[in-house]
Amino acid sequence: MELELTRVDYTVVGVTNSNCLVLMPGNLPKEQCKVAIVDEDGVLQVFSIKKDEIVLHFKTLPGPPISSLKYVNGSGLNQGKIFVASKNEVRGYSQRGKLFLTFDSGLTEPISTMFVMDNDLFLCGKHIYTHYRDCREVGSYLCGDKIVDVVAFYSTKSRRLMSIIACEGRMCRILEHARVTCSLEVDTSPTILHLHEDDDSRSVLFGTIDGRVGILNVGNLQAFKGWLISNENNSSSINCMDSYDLNGSDTNQLIIGRQDGMIEVYQLSLNLNVEVIQKIFSFDCNERVTALKCGVIGEQGFNEILVTSYTGRVFGLTTQPISTHIDNSEGKYVFSTNSSEKIHKLRVDIEDLKTKILKEREKYQTSTQSFYNELSAIPLLTVNERFILDRESATYTLSIGIPTPIDFILIQCDAKIELMDEQKNSAVVSYTDSKQGNQTLVTYRCQMNVNNLELKVRTTEGERGTLAVYVTPMIQPKCSRKLTYDISTLTTLKNSITKEATKKKIKLEIDMCKYLSISISFYFLIS
Repeated sequence: MELELTRVDYTVVGVTNSNCLVLMPGNLPKEQCKVAIVDEDGVLQVFSIKKDEIVLHFKTLPGPPISSLKYVNGSGLNQGKIFVASKNEVRGYSQRGKLFLTFDSGLTEPISTMFVMDNDLFLCGKHIYTHYRDCREVGSYLCGDKIVDVVAFYSTKSRRLMSIIACEGRMCRILEHARVTCSLEVDTSPTILHLHEDDDSRSVLFGTIDGRVGILNVGNLQAFKGWLISNENNSSSINCMDSYDLNGSDTNQLIIGRQDGMIEVYQLSLNLNVEVIQKIFSFDCNERVTALKCGVIGEQGFNEILVTSYTGRVFGLTTQPISTHIDNSEGKYVFSTNSSEKIHKLRVDIEDLKTKILKEREKYQTSTQSFYNELSAIPLLTVNERFILDRESATYTLSIGIPTPIDFILIQCDAKIELMDEQKNSAVVSYTDSKQGNQTLVTYRCQMNVNNLELKVRTTEGERGTLAVYVTPMIQPKCSRKLTYDISTLTTLKNSITKEATKKKIKLEIDMCKYLSISISFYFLIS
């Protein structure tokens, strides 16, 4: 069973990160949803789409970067509420943009992830987990690992409130009353937690940094059940997940977004003893996917996947059939009146933008040639990067993304490394003869409008060093951002010791007579 979806571009916002998108459903089942998006500029905006036009409901002023966005459905006459987390503060907005809550959590570290359910608020920093009820602290937990995500739910058997935190150290911890009741060890580091609900059943899924999706056995509190999606094709890490019935089969599909821009839809059947999963759709947007949500968005009655990329592009993958009319006599496209008006409006907007850019460039050139002591400000370049070890292939995966197009990337290392080609990588590679202190010196010159580069690095076992990456964007004045990574001596053994392996005893025997005789001989030799 295949699924056909068509891409529709909507708008562009600021640079986005994970947990930046929510949908606010309407009163009727197939009514269009409102869209709420936050970005690194601290802007929250809520809009809807009417007749292919963006209708802005409200937009806040810029401020500190917003790390998490959540929405809680209303009941009865009460409308849903929007919650945003910024630094160590949580703010609540109504659907009309009215600020009704400003809550200072008092945490000593900024909030990285958040979960809201009824009157319960779960906030997590890098190492601190805190549970609030009616804005009063119920309990907290200090975690030795870095916390990456949190979810909460009521147990189907005991009806007790349980929460799960995913930790970077390959652990998922289950908490009750801010106390760890069970620690579930997984093979690799989790990146996101997701509650998959279907036919009155709930399953806890998690995505990993190596591109796999697993299911946790929360009911028995023992370990994770297994892997739903493996990494046979060496896929990229998973950034976001959602569950929704896109094709009207009365069962929710699993939709995932990956670091390399792949969006995949899987048909699941988790009610049986054996999980059945089948991929029914895949789409490559060639940009880093930060968030996705499913619902009725662009056209009433048609389901859709709304996606946000790292650079701020907002687009949808809709089930609505979009036909293209072609005039066979002249070989040209025939557009409707509305389409022609939209194209004309877009061309006018493009010309206005070109005029503004020319004026700003002339203004900049004039200021640089003046006699006053004016300096060119170097813009702050934000880089979304990852350096991940793949133990199966014994290679590192280096992923770099910036908001603006990449001009070139310079890679320098004082140890011998091998740079491997990626299928999606279209950059031009130039190798330079290594000199003293440089075992590797390589330049990647990217194509036009490329803001994401991913490559694999294979190291030599037994050699350690420092990998330096210089990222240069295509902006003026020219600047570069330096990133450094440590390459360990034993690459393939790093983070590979499991809990079972630590239980084994290792016996070390030293013959002191031979050791003393060798030491005395060495002493007389050097003297």
